[in-house]
Amino acid sequence: MERTFIIAEAGINHQGDLDQAKALVEAAKECGCDAVKFQSYQTDRRVEKSNPAYDILKKCELTYDQQTDLKIHADKVGIEFLSTAFDEEALFFLIERLGLRRIKLASFDVTNTNRKVFQIILCWWAC
Repeated sequence: MERTFIIAEAGINHQGDLDQAKALVEAAKECGCDAVKFQSYQTDRRVEKSNPAYDILKKCELTYDQQTDLKIHADKVGIEFLSTAFDEEALFFLIERLGLRRIKLASFDVTNTNRKVFQIILCWWAC
């Protein structure tokens, strides 16, 4: 029987703190997880400033440079770095700059075939 691939959901639980995010990577590895998943987005592209979630998302946002550092850290620790892309730019960042082999779709993108991120992922996967 093949072993189950286990993903730790870090999400935005680091609250925008890179050191805390790295600690989540280490904790996932120590627990025996195969991968740790974060979220890749720019708040201003994800929600309007008037949205009640705006301040929380902005506080928890990681820059692309921070995510690059986090990917390097995950590689050193020996755990796969994963992320959910919430827009096209984030998707291309994850695929082209970080070279991720796997991408996690946001649940709302699974049924929203009008979303460009979903269409790009399907094309990328099928090609």
